[in-house]
Amino acid sequence: MQQENQLSSYYKNNLSSREVVARDLPHPTMLSLLNRKQQPYFMREAEDPGQKISGMTPNFMGFTLIELLVVVLIIGILAAAALPQYQKAVWKSRNTQLKTLVKSVGQAREAYYMANGSYPSNFDEMNIDLPLTRSDGASPYFTTAGTDSVRKGDNFLIGIGSASTLFGLWTSGPYEGAGFRLGSGGIMQCVERLAHDGAGKFCVRLERGTNKQQSDYVNIYDLP
Repeated sequence: MQQENQLSSYYKNNLSSREVVARDLPHPTMLSLLNRKQQPYFMREAEDPGQKISGMTPNFMGFTLIELLVVVLIIGILAAAALPQYQKAVWKSRNTQLKTLVKSVGQAREAYYMANGSYPSNFDEMNIDLPLTRSDGASPYFTTAGTDSVRKGDNFLIGIGSASTLFGLWTSGPYEGAGFRLGSGGIMQCVERLAHDGAGKFCVRLERGTNKQQSDYVNIYDLP
């Protein structure tokens, strides 16, 4: 600080114009110090490279409100485009698990048929242990075959219909009443309630069902 004051005094006393004789110029280091004195404090560079000067630097850059809004808008657009695909993937995974359960019950049903010559009407007649809860045998989606024809899981049910048809249906969510059925021939099909908004919302979009057939209360699609 004392050195800078001396330089400032030197220029005030000896320089009367912008024209300076070369011999009157001080050492380059002194010029640098004087120039730093004339700069705002936050724009000065440190004398020592390891020294830090508090405050903002000339290289500081921030974001304007418009830029932040544009970033938020872009994120929102990407999220809106990705969310339906994510939900579709989640439901496909759930459907795979439901179809696996229906097939397992179907195998136990066929084993019962081979041993008895007829299909079972109740779950307790088959040799199968399911991690599901026993229901009272009634179902709002199909006519049951017996008193122990429905087992419930997490938002779905597995049921034995009156025509020896197995059902695996979702009981809540956007696809309530939709699911799969397995006939006596071992062919699995996709089913939707007629009350659903838009035919094919479940079977076509999620399961690529084809050859729609309509019964009294459901649409039935063949699976690939």
